[in-house]
This record gives sequence, C-alpha cells and structure tokens, in this order.
Amino acid sequence: VSGTYSVTAGGVVSDSGDLDIEGATTILASGSNVVLDRATHDFTGAVGVTGAAVELVDANGIVLGDSTVSGAYQVTATAGGDITDAGVLDIDGAATFTAANGRSITLDSSNTFSGTVAFSSGGTLTNVEVKDTTAFVLAETANLTLSGNLTVTTGGALTDTNVITVPGTTTITATGQVVDLDHTSNNFATILFGSSSNAVASVEVVDTNAIAIGASKSTGNFTVTAGDDVTDSGTVTVGGNLSVTTSASDGLINMGTLEVDGTIALTTNGDGAATVVNDAEIDFAASTVGGALSATATTGN
Repeated sequence: VSGTYSVTAGGVVSDSGDLDIEGATTILASGSNVVLDRATHDFTGAVGVTGAAVELVDANGIVLGDSTVSGAYQVTATAGGDITDAGVLDIDGAATFTAANGRSITLDSSNTFSGTVAFSSGGTLTNVEVKDTTAFVLAETANLTLSGNLTVTTGGALTDTNVITVPGTTTITATGQVVDLDHTSNNFATILFGSSSNAVASVEVVDTNAIAIGASKSTGNFTVTAGDDVTDSGTVTVGGNLSVTTSASDGLINMGTLEVDGTIALTTNGDGAATVVNDAEIDFAASTVGGALSATATTGN
C-alpha cells in the first residue's frame, strides 16, 4: 500500500501474509487482540493501534503512532532499524520493546505505561529514551544493558528492580519526584538528576564502580554510594543533606562544584582522600575520611 492503511474490526485482527505499508497504519479493534507478527512486515509510516493485547513486528525500524492498549503490548524491530514514537502510547498491560543489536529505542512522547516496561535486544541496545507521565520502574523484568546513553523522564517516582548498565550519560528528569536507583550492581558512568528549573525531590544512587555526578538539582537529600571514585562534572545543587560514600580501598571523593544547603557526610576507605567545594558554609555530618580532607566554603565558614 503506497498510502494510508486503516482497519476497523469488532474482533481479532491478525495476519496471514506480508504487509508493506508506506503511509500511516491505523487499526481500531477495541477490546480485541491485534497480532501482526510476521517478521517480514514493513511499516514505513506510524502504526497506531487500539486494542486489547497487541503484537507488532517490523523487518526494519518502526514508528509508533497514537495507541491505546488495555492488555500487553509487544513491539519488535527485527533487524534494520530503531523503535520510535510519533504519537502517545497509553498501555495498561506489560510493554516489551525489542530491537536488534546496536539499535536504539526512543519513546519520548507523553506516554503512560501502567504495567511493566522492558527494553531488550538479541545483542546490546545503544540508546534508550523513555517518557512516562506516571511513576516508572527501570529494569523491572530484567537487567538493562546499553552501549550508549539512557534518558528517562517521569511524572512520578523513579525506581529500579534489576541491574542498569550505562557506559554513556544517564539523564533523569523527574520534577518534584523521588529518584531511587539503589541496585548494588548498577554501573553508571555519568548521571544527571533534574535541572536548574526542574529539580527532583530526592536522590539515592548506587554504583558498583566509579561514578560522575553531572549537573543536578534536588530539593531534598542526595545520597551517592559507589564502589570506586565519586566525582562531579557539573554543579550539584542539594536543598537537603548530601551523603557520599566510596567503598573502594583508597577510593577518592572529589566534589568541587557543590551548592548544598544542608549537611555534608563523606566516607572513604583506606587512604582515600576527599575534596569538597561548596558555594556556602559547610556543615559536616558524621564523616570518615582515611586520607587527606580538603574542604572549601566559598562563602561562610
């Protein structure tokens, strides 16, 4: 079909042959399942579905249009492309997005996922971006391993269940919400929480290796626990208390661009040194620093 493709059904919609659709595809089957699972389908335009359980497969990349799904939602790009959205996804059941090795998944519309959300690949995904208007759980059903970047925007609390591994930059936007990424085997490189105009409520992040905290803002407490060095790569603004711990022998803490209103607690092991620079006075909570401690309050004491 060189143009648009529309199907309205009072029952199940399924396939028995290949679909090659250049325009937008719209399938309306409210209350019924939609199963378009042949590996050789090719949807060039956006695919929007209203149905119960929905399964979509595309031989290349797939663009998802406005969709309302009361059951499970499975989307697979089998080989040659990414999964993206051009419309809003409202999914009540479990959502699973599968792309080929080296591909990316970008779901940055104002989506609502009420069930679990899984991102998977036969190899390793490059980047994942997801937006949910409600609370969101990362790696809820399985570990999430990327080779690039992770971007998450959520209208509710952000938590994790399994291991998250991101060698690139992780960017979290959860305005006014609690962020708790505390799996002990998480492995982030650089991670940012909130922004100057969109602060999160509080942060707890755990990393099995070194971690760099990029420009971040929290109106409440900010807790970092790492298995190696902890550094900052941008201004870290904390309305509550800051707690930073490295469990590595001789691991370092170097937080040179802080704006902390509450107390600061530092913990290193062995001869690990700590350096902190705060834009106002420094009020230390109970701290243990095995090596040298350098503390600078640019104003105050």
